[in-house]
Amino acid sequence: LALIFVCLFANALAEKRKLKKGSKKSQKTKPSAIGPACGACLGKYCVSLPKQVFDYEEFIPASFSGADRESMVVAILPYNKPREASNVLLHLKTCGSQSCGKVFPQGTVTFGIDGESSDDANFPLPPGRYVLVLASSRHYIGSLRSEFLEFGVCKGINDVECGTVTNECPYLPSERDVPCTCKAWADLQCLRDNNWINLVNNNLPCPCSERDAHANPRLEIGFWDEVLETIEEFHPGANVCYRGEVNGYGQQCCYGGSTFECDDANPCQLLTDGLGAGTLDKAAGTPTNVLIHGDLDVKPFNMCLAQNQIDLYYKFRPISNSNIPKCSYYKGHPHRLCSNGQKNCISVEKTTFRPSETIPIAYKHEFGRPFKIVIVRKGDRP
Repeated sequence: LALIFVCLFANALAEKRKLKKGSKKSQKTKPSAIGPACGACLGKYCVSLPKQVFDYEEFIPASFSGADRESMVVAILPYNKPREASNVLLHLKTCGSQSCGKVFPQGTVTFGIDGESSDDANFPLPPGRYVLVLASSRHYIGSLRSEFLEFGVCKGINDVECGTVTNECPYLPSERDVPCTCKAWADLQCLRDNNWINLVNNNLPCPCSERDAHANPRLEIGFWDEVLETIEEFHPGANVCYRGEVNGYGQQCCYGGSTFECDDANPCQLLTDGLGAGTLDKAAGTPTNVLIHGDLDVKPFNMCLAQNQIDLYYKFRPISNSNIPKCSYYKGHPHRLCSNGQKNCISVEKTTFRPSETIPIAYKHEFGRPFKIVIVRKGDRP
């Protein structure tokens, strides 16, 4: 059974690494490469949106590709109505207006700009659930050229403090469908119940030291960090991470120190800043929960990190104990380099030394033979 869990996590980990490596490529692909939350294709015909839920009165930019005739349209219909011309709420020809002189195989049209659409009176769309589609023409809306793409319109996404009011939002996509951008993901988190954060922090706060975490029966060393040695990749600067669970939600406590091992002589303290620190998880990162944890926590983390918006991620998956003053502020070991997981490492305590100053270098290795630590000038070959 444990082997099955390891295989499941290895697949999820491979997918995460693939997303990291392919983030730049995916910007140049058709919408079908974005995923079901952002784009829908049928053969070469595709439509896509930058996010799943739009605020009331917000312009709706819809991208398309594969259009092969000048009369084609991008149309919006109610989700629960028949796909007929009489039910079209908004439509634009693929040239961006209602008169085209040539074919536009791909591009973006924007709903809501005055005078662009003959049915502007239907904008803004009231809160609700809608579909976007690429069709042969407005009058032949049933002649589909793409799959329908679902999206929603809500009131109160951008103009209220997150979580202070009950927003009018009849449509929320599945939480396991990760949107295209970190900002879109954060907008959706504002519309969801975030009381679980206080529940975890109040019932299972992180101990300030690794020694106390080790003694806590509700915390155990992270399975993935211990078995697959992922801590260096996901939490650089941490020596060890512990995980706990509260009603299916996860607490992750990561610890670091000035050396590579946590022991009585070198106690490790809770990391409360930076990528080395642990975070609260909407789905506990246990072996039996790996796929849901991957969708709700790992994929959004990867996306926000790749888009340089990690602070948005931390707003809804906060760093453990970062807002609790009882633990000292600690960033972990700043100048460490490891390979082969964490088996071969070297470290210095700072990056600048005086000409006559002694340079202490910490190391650990798994070699069964003598080895050398060499200092060379930057740019020279060792």
